[in-house]
Amino acid sequence: MLLTLAALLFASHLAAQPKFATDQGVLMLNGSLGFSSATQSSGSSNSSALTTIVIAPQVSYFIMPNLAVGGLVNFLGQSQSGSSFSQLGIGPTIAYYFGDQSTTLYPFVQGAVFYNSITSSYSGYYSSSTTIGGVGFEVDAGITPMLARNIGLTLAAFFRLSNYSQNITSSSINTFGLRVGITGFLF
Repeated sequence: MLLTLAALLFASHLAAQPKFATDQGVLMLNGSLGFSSATQSSGSSNSSALTTIVIAPQVSYFIMPNLAVGGLVNFLGQSQSGSSFSQLGIGPTIAYYFGDQSTTLYPFVQGAVFYNSITSSYSGYYSSSTTIGGVGFEVDAGITPMLARNIGLTLAAFFRLSNYSQNITSSSINTFGLRVGITGFLF
């Protein structure tokens, strides 16, 4: 009798385990990295290089099949001819993935709200540094083709609106972009 009860408990535990990448109870880890370098020329000898680096780790948990909630950290750094600009954002996310256990390509939509901190600095004849904060939101649409049972490649287009204010000045930055990353599903 005790052996039968143990077998039933073990079988019910196995039945409750997640069965596919976006099933309830799956922990999703995503990391994306971006880099760009551009050169701007004006006139015969004036040119400047703009280098941009983007790092965006994310952790989410599927609270029900295909619906995940989590958190995101987003860092963007730029440098150009003696000046630099960095943006750090952190906040919650919610995502919906389309598909089931027979799917190997998961389209998704995602939204995020985050707090941003921007630091800009200039080093030259007069050096200065300024930090301001603000709130922003981001919407993503993309696909995650599965490379293996627990690993996917994430491709997404995103729109980000960031609002900033300091004293009596306020500004907003609209960003459109593409993101590529690796996603791990732990189940």
